[in-house]
Amino acid sequence: MKRILIILFTFLMPLFFQNLHAKNRNYIIDEANKYRDYGPWSPTEKNIIDDQIHNEGSSSDPISGKDQIDDRMWARDKNNRWYKSTDNWPYEVGVEVRGEAYAWGGWGNDIVWGDDTTELFLERLNEQPPERFIAGARQEDVQEKVNGQWQNQVNCGIPEGYKGYTGIDCSGFISRVIKPEGGFRYTTAGLTNYCVRVPLDELRPGDLFNNPAAHVIMFLDWITTLKKAKIIHSAAKSFADGTHMRRVISDSANVVIEDGKVFLIHSTGYKDPFIPMTLFPYFTSFYPSKNLVVQSNNPIIQLQIKSGTSIILNSIKLKVNGNEVTPKLSYKTLNIINISYNPSSGLPLGNNSISVSACNELGLVDSVEYDFTIDTVPAFAEYINIKQDNRIIYQSYWQPDTAGTRRLMIYTEKGINSEKDARIQINFNKEIDPEPKKPKICIKNI
Repeated sequence: MKRILIILFTFLMPLFFQNLHAKNRNYIIDEANKYRDYGPWSPTEKNIIDDQIHNEGSSSDPISGKDQIDDRMWARDKNNRWYKSTDNWPYEVGVEVRGEAYAWGGWGNDIVWGDDTTELFLERLNEQPPERFIAGARQEDVQEKVNGQWQNQVNCGIPEGYKGYTGIDCSGFISRVIKPEGGFRYTTAGLTNYCVRVPLDELRPGDLFNNPAAHVIMFLDWITTLKKAKIIHSAAKSFADGTHMRRVISDSANVVIEDGKVFLIHSTGYKDPFIPMTLFPYFTSFYPSKNLVVQSNNPIIQLQIKSGTSIILNSIKLKVNGNEVTPKLSYKTLNIINISYNPSSGLPLGNNSISVSACNELGLVDSVEYDFTIDTVPAFAEYINIKQDNRIIYQSYWQPDTAGTRRLMIYTEKGINSEKDARIQINFNKEIDPEPKKPKICIKNI
């Protein structure tokens, strides 16, 4: 008996603890904001690359030495003269900023960076030589192009005298927000294996815009529905104005759809393709659908849950009119669960509410609520008008009489032109679903 209990506990323990640490959308956004709001912090001379002295306005090569200016701030202008600008590198010794630094992910000297928590970032900033860390990293700091392809430099480009870089890149940011405790670190391409795609108009706070080959962004809200998004990401430059930020920032981006693809537009006008997707459980295929009017008081409630990671079966909760019920679950894999519930005693006329929640193995929990209406009175056409040349040529309607019954009244007019189009208007006693199509009808024989 003890052995059976131990086996059961071992089997159920992961399910228990994953529910115990379930994270909803508000939790994820709060975690993201911690990286955006981190600080204020400023690099010291030990957190910059400072091996050369440049002569501003000169075209001569820099000389070896230190001037407490990050070498990455320098660039040559069109006349080949050196100039220093935060457009080239945003961090200056002693100048405070907020938001953890962006660092292209890499590894060397037995350490890894690119998904540093804020605690690890602070710890590494404060390390003393020879264990000093560089705040932030560009792709070209860590990688180099060989035959047109980016690949890691030797020791990921760590300069002599440094332990490594510190900061967080775009996919590292999403990974750490989802699982602060670690154990989940994927590239932009790797994240797609843990997500499901969602329609653009169904994006919710905490979902993602992902370009698997380039960048991943967390969606926060619509500034203008389906046209301008409020976002948060670890990025080199802002989408909104192109400012070189090189850290975790709140931002905004214009959104367009072309040929069925979603694009986010940079301040320069360049359009990047992105896929709307979610790491959360995604609820779809509802019946009755949201706001539907049904004429049966015993509809079978159905929906589907999809997830890029396995759905925890005992986390699925279905409520009908506030009362928890036991649905039937069917599935081939734990990534797609079909749910159905047959209310054997029937549902009341009028408004009915449905709520469902679920958690996946990433510990992400989500829920959805919606209403539908039961109305057993059938829909009927209250009146029909047919017009031609703005004249009513046929009309039928129901008229109550003194006995409380209704009589069908019909009015017709001669002079119908069978070669001209006519407009038919049908008014029902209630909203119907689906709404009928409104074809253009040509009257030939009346």
